[in-house]
Amino acid sequence: MSGSANREVFLGDTCVIDTAGWPPGPTGGGDNILINDPLASNGHMTINGWASSGHANNIHVVSWPSGSIAIGSAVNTNSTGDGIRVEDATTINISSGAQINKNGGLGVNCTVPTNNIFSGTEPAANTGGQWAANCHQESGLAPLSNGYRKHPDGIVEQRVQVGFTGAANTILSPAGGNPVALPVAFPNNMFDYSITCTPAGFGNGIQNLTVTANPNAATGLSIFLISSGAVSSPQLVNCRVLGN
Repeated sequence: MSGSANREVFLGDTCVIDTAGWPPGPTGGGDNILINDPLASNGHMTINGWASSGHANNIHVVSWPSGSIAIGSAVNTNSTGDGIRVEDATTINISSGAQINKNGGLGVNCTVPTNNIFSGTEPAANTGGQWAANCHQESGLAPLSNGYRKHPDGIVEQRVQVGFTGAANTILSPAGGNPVALPVAFPNNMFDYSITCTPAGFGNGIQNLTVTANPNAATGLSIFLISSGAVSSPQLVNCRVLGN
């Protein structure tokens, strides 16, 4: 026997995959749909059916080199992990009819920077957030939380949502202790930028927010926030950065 590449794979709209990936394990066990074929250069996969209640992720792309994946009018919901987890910068098209919601992790989690997410829908109500910061969605939709996109005029838009805490009139600490850094995929030489940050809700303890930034050639742009009042428990802040 010898290994051969999977080149064309089609899951139709009557295909239902529900709690299929048991038991969870270190090499992908627990995923409803695990895509891991290093030989499948320029392969194509279409997923139009239902993916629900994965013990890890509903769709997990580990290796699909130089390929494409089309996610159609599907329901992607209720996984313990991410709705879609991307570890390979493969081209992924998500149709406007796809519903990616109520997963325990992120709606779409790109663990590597990728410019190849083309989405016609906005994930919603996923516990960990809707988009990972490394996900560049080249679409007409502006990310509501994390993620970035390029506008036709060359402007790059980045949005981040982070929980902050700290004493009054000092630099607030994001949950986890690190400054908010835009992903490496954001232009590292971006020194022409504007930043706006607002609390993610009323009455969350952040007052008279001051925003400062530290451009760095190695890591891009780090955002620091100062509140005139103490923030004793992590409070969410939405930040929008425009730069070129």
